[in-house]
Amino acid sequence: MEGRYSVLTPVGLLPAAFDGIDPSALLSGARLGADKALLMQGAGNPALALALTLASLYSAGLTEVDLWGYGERCALLARWFQQLVAESLGRRIEHGVEHRVGPTPLACRGSEDQHSLLQLFTDGPRNRWVLLLTSEASGPPIGAFTRELAGLPERVRSAGTVQEALWRGTLRGLVEAGVPVARYHLGPADAASLGEAFFVLMAVTLYAAALFEVNPFGQPGVEAGKIFTREYLEKGCPPSSTGP
Repeated sequence: MEGRYSVLTPVGLLPAAFDGIDPSALLSGARLGADKALLMQGAGNPALALALTLASLYSAGLTEVDLWGYGERCALLARWFQQLVAESLGRRIEHGVEHRVGPTPLACRGSEDQHSLLQLFTDGPRNRWVLLLTSEASGPPIGAFTRELAGLPERVRSAGTVQEALWRGTLRGLVEAGVPVARYHLGPADAASLGEAFFVLMAVTLYAAALFEVNPFGQPGVEAGKIFTREYLEKGCPPSSTGP
């Protein structure tokens, strides 16, 4: 089993349990994700719809997909999906002439990257699209003192309300700038909805691999780096002036 696909196996469920996430709820959600990703047809299938979007936008020249997670769990999910897409779909294919394929995923985090990356996304090269990962998690409460200090209106009572306003503001800014945007919503971002998201996003990757006509398993590029690293550890690194 490839490590990146093992999140719903004992290898992934054990650390989830140590982190306070119910493994049985994860698996229950994954079964719902399987029903959606494997049994639903057409646009009602979230995995197939997202895979088709990924492949069609790549063919149109949008070779970078920015995975923007709002809220702690969505941001971590974006990091996992980044690895899943990069290691599974980045491939060199031989069809008489060498051909290289693979969308470049970039995991972005909540409001932080609105300041570090949003300017580039809105006014920079048109080679990317954005997938927002959002949830309904309420987050910690915001007291009156904090609201006053931050200049927040009375209606804002939790961090979740701020997160929603942030992702909606980013979404609107991107759309008005002409950047294609899709959204995957986790609902409450609890164990069940995470399990569903894990299965759906793995199915997205496998469907996209079929569309790109690549094998989504193995990681020869990563293995090469590991082999060279082991060699340097055993024999020592060459002088920096001599190159690799």
